[in-house]
Amino acid sequence: MNYNIKTSMFLVKNKIKNRKNSYEHYLKKEDINSLDLPPLVNKPLVSLILFANDNYQETLDSLKNQSNYDNFEIIVVSNKDIKCEASAVIIEYNCTENEAYKIGLSVSQGEYVGFLNSDIILSENTLYYMMLEKMYCDFDMVYADEDIIENGLRKNPFFKPCFSPHTLRAFNYIGFALIKKDLINVFKDYYSLLFDLSYTNITVSNVERVLVHYKKSKREGIEPIFNDINSKISIVIPSKDNYNVLKRCIDSIRNKNTYKNYEIIVVDNGSNDENKSKYSAIADKYIYEKMDFNFSKMCNIGAENAEGEIILFLNDDTEIISPDALNVMANYALEPQTGAVGCKLLYPNNKIQHCGVISIQNGPVHPFMGFDENTDCYFGRNKYSYNYSAVTGACLMIEKKKFQGFDENLPVAYNDVELCWTLVENGYYNVVVNSVKLYHYESLSRGDDRKSQSKLMRLYGERKKLYNKHKEFCFNDRFYNRNLTQHRGDFTLENIDYINRGMFARVVVNPQKYFTDKIKYKIEYMTNGNMVNIGGWAYIKDKYTTPFIVIMTRSDVAVPIEANVEIRQDISSKVGDNVDLCGFSCHIDTNLFEKGCYQLGIMLVSKFTMKKHIVLIDKRIDIKL
Repeated sequence: MNYNIKTSMFLVKNKIKNRKNSYEHYLKKEDINSLDLPPLVNKPLVSLILFANDNYQETLDSLKNQSNYDNFEIIVVSNKDIKCEASAVIIEYNCTENEAYKIGLSVSQGEYVGFLNSDIILSENTLYYMMLEKMYCDFDMVYADEDIIENGLRKNPFFKPCFSPHTLRAFNYIGFALIKKDLINVFKDYYSLLFDLSYTNITVSNVERVLVHYKKSKREGIEPIFNDINSKISIVIPSKDNYNVLKRCIDSIRNKNTYKNYEIIVVDNGSNDENKSKYSAIADKYIYEKMDFNFSKMCNIGAENAEGEIILFLNDDTEIISPDALNVMANYALEPQTGAVGCKLLYPNNKIQHCGVISIQNGPVHPFMGFDENTDCYFGRNKYSYNYSAVTGACLMIEKKKFQGFDENLPVAYNDVELCWTLVENGYYNVVVNSVKLYHYESLSRGDDRKSQSKLMRLYGERKKLYNKHKEFCFNDRFYNRNLTQHRGDFTLENIDYINRGMFARVVVNPQKYFTDKIKYKIEYMTNGNMVNIGGWAYIKDKYTTPFIVIMTRSDVAVPIEANVEIRQDISSKVGDNVDLCGFSCHIDTNLFEKGCYQLGIMLVSKFTMKKHIVLIDKRIDIKL
């Protein structure tokens, strides 16, 4: 495959120029897309119930000004003497917001009902876009993305996932919604109504478009209440010749964990005699079967020997932090609609390693990897329980009767993702419980696959198998959102044009202005061949940056290759703070480039300012067709 980089650079050059911030760009694009709207086939009556106390006029005007949808009624309920035009105006002194919703519901005539207060403003096409969803899905409830409007300016967009019942129980992420009236029985308050609906088998649709505006943010999390349960948990830990690491893991289970009804099953694929003896002494069940490393097969063997109603698959290089970890995760696992249960995994320096898996164009990735644990990541993604399409097999709990086995054709990578995607296809919800924390020392027992050409190609092969088996997840993650970047795992809007050439690199035009001699770096390995594998570390002291390898093509073009960012404590311990994430590894498919010799460089991009720094290195790739 030949690819003319210079031609494509020219096409995006003017797009990059004079770009405003990403959300302004999104809004402009959505305005353009709203000019040609398809007609609606069906327009059921919608009842909009507004609790009008203070400053309600702007909200009321937004309801009256709905465009492209004319079959709705407005019911205003207030505890004050007000005069306004609406389908019905009801004055009920001293009534609360929730009482007002019940009063409005009692007189409503619509097939669908929406509840609002004066903090909510609807876009002019809100009802249209919500009911447009009925052309694709006969929903029981529909909601949309939202933002904050302040002094006429829109900010802080919340691009939401598909229906996520566990997330809803953590906080009201849905906000304004249209709900089929027949589903609404007696309810205490609006959130309780949504909460109760999350336990029912209803069809929910989400519009991936910002249609709802809030005057102020109300995102208060709710501390879940967990029952004390006593279901037996079988903890399956694959391991080989890694006694000290395994012992640390098992010691944390025995000493830090408060849950008592469990068994520890160690599956060993070929340890030496000394470690075999040590393993058997610290495990409740010890299974030895000499074979090449196959995580899937080892876990399946452990599951076959499990007595518990719940299975916890656990890497040997993990360590429990939360004393109630097993009890909390088991509460989720036993729910009928729950598939796999994961938790928050931290590096030893309390940076995030895992809080869910998303499927983007770069493949399945761990969002927010390397972020500080105390950072508030995208509407509490690292704080609240969130439904994801997948969780990591490093710590994965599942009810035994729901477990159908890991795919043994995926011996090393993506077997956990494949299991989780199968569960989603079978109607289950996978959930990451961020209140549960473990340390993860990450692949100590197996090493880094990315430093080996053969292992790297095996990794790509396993990813291909994964997507061939689950084609609907290819660049389509329902628990993500189409408006968020497909190139990074940080839940940001795309603010740079990308070229879809397989590597999904960002384009830097006129890189000379970013050249610097301040970057400290070291290239530790580089392999040749059709797939160039390169890794090392790079940083600018006291800067929060993300490293890339850049390919210099023509005089005014650089193509940075998306890198895997790695924690390098060995570097940070020598030079100080803020360089923990200086490690990187990336892979360059030379088949995607034209014949020629390309200069390589390193680019660092500030996470806060997006400022770029580039340094040329003494490495080149020579592509011969």
